Amino acid sequence: MKAAGHQAVFGGSFDPVHFGHLMVAEMLAELESLDEIVFMPAARSPHKRASGAGAADRLAMLRAAVRGNARFRVSTVELRRQGPSYSIDTVREIARQTGERPVWILGGDALLELHLWRESAALLREARIVAYARPGFEAAARRARELGVAYHAGVLSPLSSRELRARARRGYSLRYQVPEAVRRHIERRGLYAAGRHP
Repeated sequence: MKAAGHQAVFGGSFDPVHFGHLMVAEMLAELESLDEIVFMPAARSPHKRASGAGAADRLAMLRAAVRGNARFRVSTVELRRQGPSYSIDTVREIARQTGERPVWILGGDALLELHLWRESAALLREARIVAYARPGFEAAARRARELGVAYHAGVLSPLSSRELRARARRGYSLRYQVPEAVRRHIERRGLYAAGRHP
C-alpha cells in the first residue's frame, strides 16, 4: 500500500455499490489530494443486519464498478478476516503494513454513530477521519467539529444502498443509479428480489 497521505480507505457494505459511492470517492480524492481510494467491503458489519447480497456478489459488483478508474482499488482485507469487520482492526493492519496513519472515509451518518464503534477513541487517534455529508444527518457537521475531523459538507450522496435494495425488491429499475455492469450483475443473479436471501 502507498503512504497514508496519498491513500484513503473507503469501507462499507457496498450492498450494492452505487454512483453515490463513486462520486463521493472521486470528489474526496480531489479535495484531499489523494492518489488512491481503496474500497474495503466489510465481511459482516457489526452495525447492520445481514446484507442483502453475499460477499462474493458485493465484491464482484465493486470490482466491476471501479474498473477503468486508475485511482480506485478494491481490497479484500476485511472479507478474508473471520467474524465481524471492525474498522479499528483494519486500521491497525494497514498501519502495520505501511508504517503510516491511515486515512479513513466515513459518511455523516456513520460519524454520528462512531461512539458506538469498537475502540472509537482509538480509531480517532490511529486514523485520520475524513467525513462527507449524508441527507438527513445535518448534525454530523457539528459532530465533526467536536471530534476535530475533516468534514466536507459539499460532498453529498443522494443515493442509499438500502433504498436501492428496496427498489429492486419492488421490481423497479436501478438504471442511472448504479453502474451498468453492476445493474446487469444484480439482474443476472436475481439479487435483492423479493423473498431472496444471500
